[in-house]
Amino acid sequence: MPFARGVGYTGWAKSLYSQDWFDGGSTEFALAGLLDDTDDVAYWLRLQTGDLPLGWAGDERAYNPDFIVVDKVGIHWVIEGKADDTAKTPDVVAKRDAATRWAAHISAITGAAWRVCLCARERHQDGEGGLGSVEETRRGRLTRASHPVNRRTTEVPSAAA
Repeated sequence: MPFARGVGYTGWAKSLYSQDWFDGGSTEFALAGLLDDTDDVAYWLRLQTGDLPLGWAGDERAYNPDFIVVDKVGIHWVIEGKADDTAKTPDVVAKRDAATRWAAHISAITGAAWRVCLCARERHQDGEGGLGSVEETRRGRLTRASHPVNRRTTEVPSAAA
């Protein structure tokens, strides 16, 4: 089934919601499939605009990450999906840095381990600035499974949504 923006998708095994919406098919929707299918992920949450606004660019603008993920080891992840051609732009790097500062702050307050992962279609970038392929991520850094897009179902949002 092709991706459609503005449509709620159901059938996720590890999402905390029964229905999730995505802005991009090759980034967010595909990343949700990877997260849902991997053995290393306990659960994930698709964030919507305003759920976790992080100040960046001098706190004049808010950045909203795509996902919160908890893996089976108990590490909490702030995850952002980006297209390959935008993953290293100054704005995206600044957003990653803002998320990394937030993760360090919340880790210090809660005692829980928080990490940041910037995932592009072919490459990912962790909060420490490292860059590796999604295949490396699949081999154990966070996810292992491929994404069968066609097994997801769609639902048209209700007028109240």
